[in-house]
Amino acid sequence: MSSGDLLRAEVKSGSPRGNELNKIMEQGQLVPLEVVLDLVKEAMLEAVKKGTKGFLIDGYPREVKQGEQFESESWVKSHKRLKYKGDAFFSLN
Repeated sequence: MSSGDLLRAEVKSGSPRGNELNKIMEQGQLVPLEVVLDLVKEAMLEAVKKGTKGFLIDGYPREVKQGEQFESESWVKSHKRLKYKGDAFFSLN
């Protein structure tokens, strides 16, 4: 899963959030952490519904702070098999 692909797909969808992302990205600004986290969360939860048992996320987290915030989310904690190690998350199946 690529955070960049998720951002581009959201822009392409034409949703209100996608339109806001397009404005941010066209101005060369960074997309807020919370928005990227929401997109990753939505994609992961959808994939779990479809039977996915693990993830490799490209482009996220970019900083330790992002990884720590991701790991602190209650929906991540509820999937106890998901672990963060340094600069990568691992699914322990």
